Amino acid sequence: MGQGLKSYTKEQLIEIIHSLSDTKKIPPRLAKAFQQVMEFHHKHGSYIGNTPQEPSEDTVDLRWELLEEEYKELVQALVDSDLAGIADGCADVLYVLIGLCVSYGIYLPDIWEAVHNKNMSKTGVKRADGKVMKQDGFKHANIKELLDTQKAIDTY
Repeated sequence: MGQGLKSYTKEQLIEIIHSLSDTKKIPPRLAKAFQQVMEFHHKHGSYIGNTPQEPSEDTVDLRWELLEEEYKELVQALVDSDLAGIADGCADVLYVLIGLCVSYGIYLPDIWEAVHNKNMSKTGVKRADGKVMKQDGFKHANIKELLDTQKAIDTY
């Protein structure tokens, strides 16, 4: 690179960062988190769906219960303004959501990347409450296509 970072535009820096990641441009920490949750499922004999599909009713019920339990803990931490509890709650909710993807055989890093790219294409127009709005003609990521073409999750 040789030149100072200030001589690059924001767009050039983003392109450099993207070029340094793997060819699929999956955020390495998300792929690692997914693998860690898979490791947890393997260790404890939790259900792993190898391809995208709905698991058994018992697994679905468990996923609902875990999500509800962790969400309630996060909400309580928010009500209590407990910063450590909020951080823990966010991590727990994310862990359970990734576990839900594992149970459903959904390789989340690919889905995440597609959704992120679509979100980054939004124009930046905000509602009064700060939510970034979709512009006219905004097209959602084609999640169904990603699921239909996804490899077995144990191959990632």
